Amino acid sequence: MDFSRLVFSPFLLQDFNKPISYGGTVLIFTSVGMALGSIATGALLDHKILHHYTIMSLGALVLLVALCLTFPLQIFPFYQWAPITAFVGVFAAGFGDPMLTVTGLRAMYSEQEKRVGPLTPKTTSLITSIWLMGYAICFYLGNFVGGFSCKF
Repeated sequence: MDFSRLVFSPFLLQDFNKPISYGGTVLIFTSVGMALGSIATGALLDHKILHHYTIMSLGALVLLVALCLTFPLQIFPFYQWAPITAFVGVFAAGFGDPMLTVTGLRAMYSEQEKRVGPLTPKTTSLITSIWLMGYAICFYLGNFVGGFSCKF
């Protein structure tokens, strides 16, 4: 059974008159945004242009704007342009995600180095494990709750 036809296609066709291939294009924009966001985040961290917390705050702000562009409320004046603003929104979301997540991991490493000293492979593994579990729990729980709430 083709689940994408049951879930995604009717929404795009009924609300925005867009084919299912539109969703694939949106995913491409997300991937390009993540690639460029990862490069930008790496450059900011390597060259110490901004503090960790400033980069994380910028990432959160970019994600907030991205959500407003990708899923605009009907009260926003650009709601009828949602199929177009979605491209910009998912690109921005892809760009902001590494700014928040990768920098968060680097900030955890930095705080550990301040308190204990140089990182060992064991502490690096523990920090990465804790970060990965938190990221996965929030990511999948958010998708589950969002998907579940849209059904009712």
